[in-house]
Amino acid sequence: MSQKKLSRRDFLRFSGAATAGAMIVGLPALKPGANALPFVKSAYGAPASGAFAQTGKYKEAPMLATRVADGKLPPVDQRLPEEPRVRKPPAVGKYGGVIHQQGDHQGGHYFLDGAQLVFPQQTNNDGTVIEPDLCTKVEVSADVKEFTFYFRKGLKWSDGTPFTVDDILWWWNEEQLNTDLFPQGPYSTWKLGDKLVDFSKVDDYTLKITTPEPYRPILNMSAHERMSLGGTFGEPVKYMSQYHIKFNPDADKLAKSLGFDFWYQAYTAREYHLGPFAGKPHMGPWVKVETGTSREVFERNAYFHEVDTDGQQLPYIDYMYFDVVTDATLRETAVLAGQMTQSDVRLSQIEVAKANQEKGDFHILNWANSNPSQCVLSFNLNHKNPVKREIYNDRRFRMAMSYAINRNEMNDTLYFGLAKPYQAMINPKASYFKDEWLTKYADFDVDKANSLLDEMGLKWDADHKWRLQSDGQRLSSIYLYYPEFTVEHLELVRGYWEAVGHELIITEVARALRDERGRAADHDVTGWNVDLAEEIACYLPYATKFQPNLEMYYAVNWWQWFETKGKAGEEPPKEWKDQFNNMAAWYAAPTDAEYKRLAQEVWQFFSDEVPLIGTVGYPPMPTVTKNGLTNVPEVAKKGYGTLHAQTFYVQQWFWEDPTTHAV
Repeated sequence: MSQKKLSRRDFLRFSGAATAGAMIVGLPALKPGANALPFVKSAYGAPASGAFAQTGKYKEAPMLATRVADGKLPPVDQRLPEEPRVRKPPAVGKYGGVIHQQGDHQGGHYFLDGAQLVFPQQTNNDGTVIEPDLCTKVEVSADVKEFTFYFRKGLKWSDGTPFTVDDILWWWNEEQLNTDLFPQGPYSTWKLGDKLVDFSKVDDYTLKITTPEPYRPILNMSAHERMSLGGTFGEPVKYMSQYHIKFNPDADKLAKSLGFDFWYQAYTAREYHLGPFAGKPHMGPWVKVETGTSREVFERNAYFHEVDTDGQQLPYIDYMYFDVVTDATLRETAVLAGQMTQSDVRLSQIEVAKANQEKGDFHILNWANSNPSQCVLSFNLNHKNPVKREIYNDRRFRMAMSYAINRNEMNDTLYFGLAKPYQAMINPKASYFKDEWLTKYADFDVDKANSLLDEMGLKWDADHKWRLQSDGQRLSSIYLYYPEFTVEHLELVRGYWEAVGHELIITEVARALRDERGRAADHDVTGWNVDLAEEIACYLPYATKFQPNLEMYYAVNWWQWFETKGKAGEEPPKEWKDQFNNMAAWYAAPTDAEYKRLAQEVWQFFSDEVPLIGTVGYPPMPTVTKNGLTNVPEVAKKGYGTLHAQTFYVQQWFWEDPTTHAV
């Protein structure tokens, strides 16, 4: 059966995460320059993760040694780069065994990737330190227009093909600039106004990116998935060219044999190696070797560029099995039965988990979620109904709805008081943060909420049950949510808002329909959580949930007008034009002082205007972990801003007795 042309994946809307400055940490150690951002200063002069303590040959997993002996692989010394990344694990590990994970869809394990140019370091993994990964150092010009990345010499893709800067130039010239693949041109991350950034080759292992104006987020992108080799930045040319019509005249025939109509559909389906297909080479610790609707299998990457301080090539674990289970109850049952190696469990099930520890042979780690607000509500400021539009655009209404939420009660009810009653806002560790942003309009004050609604002229009905809109209709809003998103928060909010006369109707829809309605501005209110909140992540261009046209969908038409320079969409009010311009200027800040000044203007506006209403954040995330699994951090925050499990360093996890967890 043929398939329609695939749209760009959601993750292509995002950029990546790290820093921006005159120089970033490298090997050998570099001193920060005048434009180094404060939140990475502790990384300067630091070694990558340890020093190689051995002088002999590198060591490898027995399964790979067997292949070397059989002539199927070259020796480990020939597979590693000249200077492997050296990681100092808490304990030097043993080879072997399997990790069992699960999720609700194929590709849901994307957080087990790991091939960044630079990388957030695990310092309680809060994203405040970065360090070299595929690159040994990065140089940034004083005017923040020229970024030079120095890759490790001898890097190889997981099929053994040598990596060079040509793989990145091919990705840019033959993929991003190809109008069949990207009809509107490269993603806006690589555009500054009407101008594109420039990619050039210094030598096989040195890449230079030049921007037409200062563009500090390039380094943020280099530490996040927007510049993940083999995922969203650079391609294994030998593999991908077979799907490209320019390099394979039979690419359309190949696409049809795979169930697609055209070559660009097959190509797009294989861009991201953790998508629904196996076989694409990449540079992470494991590579997908089997795929199916119920299980996917990942095998250690024989060419992975990391070693431990004893010279053992990482990862320690041989295989990773990922089960696709759409039913959340079945997933949780498997976790509580001890069938998964490491997985979250709802706080409401913590007592059940504790009771099953011995039987399930697991223990519980007290990890935390990294989202400053776990449930966020955002009203559609571009509503098609003029009456609702007027209400939603009145800041007093949004303030009132925020005051009406009893965050302390929500925290006690859902999280035993262990979360934080926060407004929707970025991480407080940001260098420019103001404490007032966390609590603005966040006090529980029904009287103040009612006073604001009275001030707006939203009168009560005869029964003093509901407020009435100017058209005489009940003040009522439909919240679109999809099943993966928690509904417990919304049930509480419904009661809080009812107390001030606003009816909230919670409607479950498929995620695709929610997104379709949101992009068309055909909804009342929806929401998500606030992720990408760390300073290295919230500086990704137009990537946070505060972006008007992403998951919150609170001003899609205004944003379209801004992005197209008035050619489409709807002209926003002056204050929102100014905000969009400030956001663009922030990304182009040439100095630290300008970076901080613009950041405070951008986030002060979001705090004042409260387009996103937060509830509670940083909730505990109890994590069930099988006994015998070693090097798993006792304390960690889990979230998208720090690339989920990538900053847990899964490649250094190992079994105390691998034979008990064999394939």
